[in-house]
Amino acid sequence: MAEIKELSPELSDQIAAGEVIERPSSVVKELLENAIDAGSSQIKISFVEAGLREIVIEDNGSGIAPNQLDLAFRRHATSKISTKADLFKIRTLGFRGEALASISAVAHVAILTNTGGAAGVSATFADGRKLTQKPAAAKKGTRISVRDLFYNTPARLKYLKSETTETTKIIDIVNRIALSHPELKISLKSEKKDLLLTNGSGDLRQDMAHIYGRIVASQLIEFSGSDADFVITGLMTPPDITRANRNYISILLNGRYIKNFQLSKAIMAGYGSKIGLGKFPIFVLNIKLDPLLVDVNVHPTKQEVRLSKESSLSRLIINTVAKALERNSNSGDALTNLTNPTDTTSYDQMVFNLNKSNAADIAAPKENDQQAGAEVHENSAGFTVEHRELEVSELNISVSDPDQSLVSPSWAQNVQIQTGLLPFGGALVKATDVAHGSTDQVLQAGFPALTYIGQLHNGLIVADSTSGFYLVDAKEAMARLRYNKLEQELTELTLTQQVLLTPIILELNNTEYEQVLDHLDLFKEVGLVLEDFGRNSLIMKSHPNWIPAGFEEKYARATLNLYFNNPRSDVSDFKQQVVLFAVQQSVQHGQQQNTRFNLETGQSLLDDLQNADSPYQSPTGKLILVHFSKRDLQKMFKRVQKTAKLELD
Repeated sequence: MAEIKELSPELSDQIAAGEVIERPSSVVKELLENAIDAGSSQIKISFVEAGLREIVIEDNGSGIAPNQLDLAFRRHATSKISTKADLFKIRTLGFRGEALASISAVAHVAILTNTGGAAGVSATFADGRKLTQKPAAAKKGTRISVRDLFYNTPARLKYLKSETTETTKIIDIVNRIALSHPELKISLKSEKKDLLLTNGSGDLRQDMAHIYGRIVASQLIEFSGSDADFVITGLMTPPDITRANRNYISILLNGRYIKNFQLSKAIMAGYGSKIGLGKFPIFVLNIKLDPLLVDVNVHPTKQEVRLSKESSLSRLIINTVAKALERNSNSGDALTNLTNPTDTTSYDQMVFNLNKSNAADIAAPKENDQQAGAEVHENSAGFTVEHRELEVSELNISVSDPDQSLVSPSWAQNVQIQTGLLPFGGALVKATDVAHGSTDQVLQAGFPALTYIGQLHNGLIVADSTSGFYLVDAKEAMARLRYNKLEQELTELTLTQQVLLTPIILELNNTEYEQVLDHLDLFKEVGLVLEDFGRNSLIMKSHPNWIPAGFEEKYARATLNLYFNNPRSDVSDFKQQVVLFAVQQSVQHGQQQNTRFNLETGQSLLDDLQNADSPYQSPTGKLILVHFSKRDLQKMFKRVQKTAKLELD
């Protein structure tokens, strides 16, 4: 066995520093918390090269006495607790006495401080040791400069992210602390620009306006609730203002930003079904409780805590959020809407249900279901025919044509079986694969030449062919054609721009703003041309032709969110995401417009579909057409004697 040795103080400090100082944002967090505990009312933060070259934090707090400097930089030396009992009633942000010692172990630190006397003191530290100390002129408070972070631990530098990522992490932690203490005036600057400036008014809504923008702040809902153990207050967005991840939920406990999955779940439970799946609100929850009910001595970063009566707190959050939404919402709950009576199935749809064998079982039609019009025939079972009534005998099918599909006793089973046959043979692939189907596979399947006959009220197109008739989902067919066209335009960079008469200003939060500025070329690749407008804002003077008029800001923000949700996407992946989004929105817009076809436009759609890549499935993997042979129709109308019983699993 190797000989056991006691580690040197320098090596021990570096090991311990790895638990507290993980990245530049960790330095900012620890020093900012120290400044708050020192009673500061104004704190200035600046950094260079994402904090790796330099981080400077200056406050107007109580300062450090000259004879206490050495002690302040020793591990587990603190002014915030002194006895074991103090661990159970912690009211300060810091208490472990590790921050300054950990920082000085992995960086060059210079400190200038004054407790309010005639003169202050300055000192420098490196490798966990004091290098110099001397009297210096200084105003009351403390200024700490941290340079060359991780200079003596190069392995740590290897695992840091890009400069943009590390910058956004610094901005994020400062945002959280600013929301925890709206009474403080906090400024954050990089070598390039101002990133945050709060006015210290104590108004949480004003701070959220600085961080998330004035538009969001103006729509925030205030809430408050309490029970015997907890008092909760805060601001939240209504259900229609959401983000795609939980990063916009800030949980603050006695002025400390924490991470707690159970409390985040309680927030979402309070929204219930009013908020969509995969959507999250912008939410600031401020919790006040007796320090005896929480253990913050769980992790060196102090962002993980253990709560007593966590279930009671969760119930309080759920009830408070639900009541606040009920007071401020005009829209009903989705689950409640499900219980509302809905219209019965229309007469035409019932007639076309091939599983019904007794006409007497079919409900009588409503008066408003019979739509008069030149193209709608009274007994057409929902067909919209251009020039003639649809007759089965008119379909161009020879008796000798071999069956190309099976027929089951029910409509649902028939469609299910159809999807397993050519041209749909094989298992359905993922939507991302379908969106980029192989042209060779399409040619092999042999897309039929289709003749437009008419359109059903539900949007399905009826088409004739030499092998039977087809039902074509017009909505999904248009989605496929739209996807192919837009993908080609993005690939060939042939998008045209529509000039806006009134430019649109997009307000972002400061982290999003920094990310977008560093990737303006990426957004230009999809036709979104943005320019810096200052103060966390971007200006859009034109928009690509795939964004419909009247939806410019909505689509632009949605495109930005696609990037925020997956910031590591390359140009190709991002283009695919944008194309799919644009097509989905186009389809929804088309549903609202209730597109109708005549003989010319319907035939044009079928011809375009025949020449398209991947014409059998939409970009999201939905079927576009279903085939029926003459034998299928004969069996449906009981005109074929069954020679063998069809067994179905």
